[in-house]
Amino acid sequence: PNFDKSGGKSKITVAEALSHRGGLSHTPINFMAKFIYCALVHGPRAAWRCGERFIESSEPSWVPGTKAVYHPLSFSWIAGGIARRVSEKNTTESCLNMELHERVCKPLGIKPSEIRIGEVPAIEDIHIAQLEHPTFKGPFEQTPWWRKWLGGVEARVLCSIGNSPSWRRVCLPSSNAIWTPRALAKMYGALCNNGNIMA
Repeated sequence: PNFDKSGGKSKITVAEALSHRGGLSHTPINFMAKFIYCALVHGPRAAWRCGERFIESSEPSWVPGTKAVYHPLSFSWIAGGIARRVSEKNTTESCLNMELHERVCKPLGIKPSEIRIGEVPAIEDIHIAQLEHPTFKGPFEQTPWWRKWLGGVEARVLCSIGNSPSWRRVCLPSSNAIWTPRALAKMYGALCNNGNIMA
């Protein structure tokens, strides 16, 4: 309902929003600092609302529909906001996992604990694989030293964030879904086979 609080978004179609053509790919440093603060101090629900307010107040960086640019983080609240508002369980961001379990897991015979969009209980942290940063060997050996250095710093920061308990608690459809190999294979197998489980 508040999506077009800041001008320029009223004509964005659902198809454009879900195909990274809405012009809302930017997530500036000041917003990221606020989002991390909300997640750490006020919890996952406050962090989700912080993201939704950011999308509501953002203006497209280009005319929507004219080009596609990957929305690495903002896609969480774009796709998640759409799903939340069409869901019958739309009171909180937790409805996304409810819908995932009802519409994907159950038909495919996948246990709810095998697929989560964040919201991971602390007791399950020990079962989650750790992200690791690249070593820059092989084809990366020809990369200039300064790019290796910047890439290494970025990789370490992103891995540290991705491995943190706080990151696993928030719900971010673009970034922190956690799956078992079996569940991932079943879901993509069904996608490749018109919704049917491949033998």
